[in-house]
Amino acid sequence: MAPRPHTGFWSAANWFSWSVAVLLLAALLGLAAGLHGTLERAENRALDRHLDAIVAQVEADLYRAAAEQAAVLERMALRLSQRSAPDRAAWSADAQRLMADFPYYYMLAVVDADLRVRWLESRSAARLDEGQQLPIGTGARRQLAAADSETATMVLEPLLVGTGQAGLLFMTPIDPRTDGPEAAGRWLASVLVVPEAVAAALDAYYLDDVILEGRFAGTRFVVPPDALEAQRSRSFARNLAVQLDDGQSTFVFDIALRTATREALATGLPQTVLGLGAVLAVLVSVAALLAMAAARQAQGLAQANRTLNAEIHDRELAEQELEFLLTHDSLTGLPNRQGMLESLTQALQRFTPGRALAVLYLDLDRFKDINETLGHHLGDELLRQLPGRIGDALDP
Repeated sequence: MAPRPHTGFWSAANWFSWSVAVLLLAALLGLAAGLHGTLERAENRALDRHLDAIVAQVEADLYRAAAEQAAVLERMALRLSQRSAPDRAAWSADAQRLMADFPYYYMLAVVDADLRVRWLESRSAARLDEGQQLPIGTGARRQLAAADSETATMVLEPLLVGTGQAGLLFMTPIDPRTDGPEAAGRWLASVLVVPEAVAAALDAYYLDDVILEGRFAGTRFVVPPDALEAQRSRSFARNLAVQLDDGQSTFVFDIALRTATREALATGLPQTVLGLGAVLAVLVSVAALLAMAAARQAQGLAQANRTLNAEIHDRELAEQELEFLLTHDSLTGLPNRQGMLESLTQALQRFTPGRALAVLYLDLDRFKDINETLGHHLGDELLRQLPGRIGDALDP
């Protein structure tokens, strides 16, 4: 009897099925990861465009603010040049009003052609007194020496102010009506506190999205000043450099997107696609494994059914053969004693009056001689042939 195949799940899911399921899982996970990467890159590009737009706005606002301050200083310089005689009191009142309107002004001064301070107004104790020379570098001096009456306000170089913060020096030419000793001066010098001026120049609406770190003259400042390092998204940051008119000093801004803004603008779609893709990959792989196991199990069940049917058929044949051998001779196929008695019984049961019933008894003479001379196999063949021939002779 052939052994029945195992039809359990673990035996049905063989190594081939597991290999296909694992390869399918790896392919689907790779597809999900690729789609996640594509969506994440698209999202990052959108965030980069948003940050680039803010950087461009910051740069435009800084230049706009510098131009506005230059216009304010040029109007003050124009009023100085239009007075018939120097008026220290009028200029001081004008300077105090300007510093009240723009609190980030640290100092205003009227400077002679030799860069000696004639008049000075400061919001706190300044490092400079009237009569002293303005402490500026060689590059700034060359720029001033090359200037003429048509020169506009120049943004020259950094100066440290009394608070230890970086200040920015603006120099505006004064066009005096007289070149004599009564002239009001050659230059209007002004120093702005850089962190305060930058914070005032920028619009608050995009400061909710970014943090600016400025580096200037060896100092560092942050706008807004209460921003924390942990709030900056280092992966989304830009540098903005502004060259001053002295040709040597540079203003550098590190502009970074806030972490909260990064999270608020993120759609979460890449992570969702990755998570759902992983779940779908597992489900599809398990479904494929179950399908292959079910197919293999169905094949096993079909084979088991065929084996069972063959066993039933063999048993039926064996039973039929056993039943036949109980009533028939195995050599000739004729009924034996038991079979003859059953045949006679059945014939008597079918017997009807008026019909004859005969029993013929035959004996084979010299059958022993046939076995001894020709062999038992021919004797057996004679016994097999004889019933058929007698039957043919007796048929009507």
